[in-house]
Amino acid sequence: MFGLKIFVLLLLPVIAYFISRRLFPGHIGCFIGVILGIVIFPISYILTHVYALYPSFYNFISFPVHLFTSLAEEISYLHELITNGVVWGGLCGLCGFILDRIIKHESEYNQFASVEEKFKGIGLQSVSVFSEKGLSIYERAKSILDDEDEAIAEELVIASNQKDRDKTKKIGNQLNDSGGIDRMKLLCYRARNLGGDDRWIEMTWSGIGEWMG
Repeated sequence: MFGLKIFVLLLLPVIAYFISRRLFPGHIGCFIGVILGIVIFPISYILTHVYALYPSFYNFISFPVHLFTSLAEEISYLHELITNGVVWGGLCGLCGFILDRIIKHESEYNQFASVEEKFKGIGLQSVSVFSEKGLSIYERAKSILDDEDEAIAEELVIASNQKDRDKTKKIGNQLNDSGGIDRMKLLCYRARNLGGDDRWIEMTWSGIGEWMG
């Protein structure tokens, strides 16, 4: 019975991974970190109080609750669960967020290098968001855009994650008509920053105006 409880608790971060990969691809580490931080206390509690295993691990995990209570005060399990869940969920979530940023940073520059090398090798100039011409746009897209562009970027996030090709192409054609390749690049990268699948957008937009996905 208690082994089943531990199995279910361990399964929660795995479920969190698949959900975040689908809905929040840019924040997988943060999402998993929060869930892991929440379940780590009940797991340590069961191991120690039911199986008499790893009491030092339990003592370490439960230390946050003792920061807010006196040693003489009786502590309920619910009190421990909430306090430790908030503290460890926040800490693990923060670690996951930092990891997400590191991975994203490395991915951006690795993709930039690989795309540039590919197009230079065949004598073409890339129009992807990682081309040299697009570096200033790349920087602009890190900040919130005007209301209209921000709304379009959010539409692209939804359309790209749902793999809605018609919607994505419609937006691409509208951007090409209103601002050409530069506006397309700006909105593509802004969508990436908001959690959209920019590579899928690039491939879907291939052939629209000057765009080569």
